[in-house]
Amino acid sequence: MAEQKIRELSKVAEHVAMRDAIRLEKLSKRKAIQTLARQGMEVKDIANALGIRYQHVYNTVLQLGGPGRSKEALEKRQEALLDQLARIEAELAGK
Repeated sequence: MAEQKIRELSKVAEHVAMRDAIRLEKLSKRKAIQTLARQGMEVKDIANALGIRYQHVYNTVLQLGGPGRSKEALEKRQEALLDQLARIEAELAGK
């Protein structure tokens, strides 16, 4: 049950990140990649969200200083996922 909620939450987080990526379209691709990588988004997800090649995203992330897996980025992503999980659990408890 918990694993299913985590999977559902992960999908929700991906959709939110994609929505945010669309908002970032006004920024340069490099800036959008940088922002999404700092949020802890995976390279393949960034590429899909922005509609660009994986290799372009991968190379840009490396040039910007790493794979976007800094401790802070991972903690921020974990915190966001836990917040969403708490909201989902509260919503389910209210039904």
